[in-house]
Amino acid sequence: MRQLLDERSTFSQKEARLAKNLHHDEKSSVAAAESSREMISSLNNEIGTLRAQVMKLEDSRSNLQEQNKSLVETVSNLQVQRENHESNVKGASEEELNSQIEAACTLVEKLMTENAELVEKVNELCIQLNQSQHAFASTPESLAIEVQKSDTLEEIPIHDELIRTDDSGDIETAPLDRNLSVGEEEEASGGVPLVDAPLIGAPFRLVSFVARYVSGADLAEKKQLL
Repeated sequence: MRQLLDERSTFSQKEARLAKNLHHDEKSSVAAAESSREMISSLNNEIGTLRAQVMKLEDSRSNLQEQNKSLVETVSNLQVQRENHESNVKGASEEELNSQIEAACTLVEKLMTENAELVEKVNELCIQLNQSQHAFASTPESLAIEVQKSDTLEEIPIHDELIRTDDSGDIETAPLDRNLSVGEEEEASGGVPLVDAPLIGAPFRLVSFVARYVSGADLAEKKQLL
C-alpha cells in the first residue's frame, strides 16, 4: 500500500512537471507564432515597398524610352533640315554664279556688238571724209568762190570731236585740238605725224583744209605773196 502511494506521488509529480512543461511549450509556441506573424507582416511591408519602387522604375524606364525615341526623331529631323539647307545654299550659290556668268556673257556680247558697230561707223566716217577730201581737191574753183564770199564773215572757230571708247564700252568724245596736240607731240618725238597717217590723219587733214579756207588763212598767204 505504501508502495502504491509512493508511485502515486511520483506520478503526480511527473504530471505536474509535464503540465508545467506543456504550459511552457504553449507559451513558447504562442510567442513564436506572434513573432512569425510580426515577421510576416514586416516582410509583407517590405514587399509592398519593393513593388512600389519597381513600379516607379518601370515608369522611369518608359519615360526614358519615350525621351530616347523623341531625341532620335529630333536628330533625324535636324539631319534632314541640315541636308536641305546645304542643298538650298549650294543651289542658290550655283544659281547666283550662273546668273553672274550670264550677265557677264550678255555684257561681253553687248560690248562686242557696240564695238563692231563703232568700228563700222568709224570706217564709214573715214570713207566719207576721204570722199569729201577728194571732192574738195577736185573742185578748187568752187572753193575759191566760197572763200571770197566768206571774206566779210568773222573768223569762225571750228571744233571737231573724235569718237573713242573707254574701257567700260561707253562712247566718249575727245576735242580735236587735244588730238592735234597729241599728234604734234608724236611728230616732235620723231614718230610718224598723226596728220600724215593714212587712215587716222584723214579727218585732221580734211578739217585743216576746210579751216584754212573758211578762216581766210589761204587768202592771207596769197595776199602776202602778192
